[in-house]
Amino acid sequence: MARRGLPKWAIKQAKSAKAKNIFAYAWSLVKKGAKPSRSPGVTKVKGVRKGMARRIARRLKRRRRSSFTLPLGIVLPVAYGVGEPLYWGISQKMPLDEIGRHLLYRYTGIHMWSGKWSPNLEDKAFLPGLPALLIGAVVHLLASRLGINRMLARAKVPLVRI
Repeated sequence: MARRGLPKWAIKQAKSAKAKNIFAYAWSLVKKGAKPSRSPGVTKVKGVRKGMARRIARRLKRRRRSSFTLPLGIVLPVAYGVGEPLYWGISQKMPLDEIGRHLLYRYTGIHMWSGKWSPNLEDKAFLPGLPALLIGAVVHLLASRLGINRMLARAKVPLVRI
């Protein structure tokens, strides 16, 4: 049974020869009885499919170096949790170790002055820094799963990810 159409090897050779009329050149190769040519550096590897090798080569071409980005879903809650006691402590002219104790209490609930854990229920604020940080982490995870961060990267938005 006769094959229809041009063989792919003939079209590739015509393109590599930079012919003006690719199809006419390819037909002339087929009619001459020319054989498909191999590139000098390409050797056939046993056990590896061509498609797989192409996919790997494409993946290596596309690979780019990652750059520094700020995940806002994490950074903003941390800034809230750290910034408020830091501002309050500096405005009150407190020593740095006292500000550190306030930060530890804000995230862990460990009362450094008495050495006990207290969730601060009388202020109606249960560890004010920790829930904000957990909500920010969940938002960051959802944004990554939904592809929002990928869209920001493709739009070349610098430094910012959710």
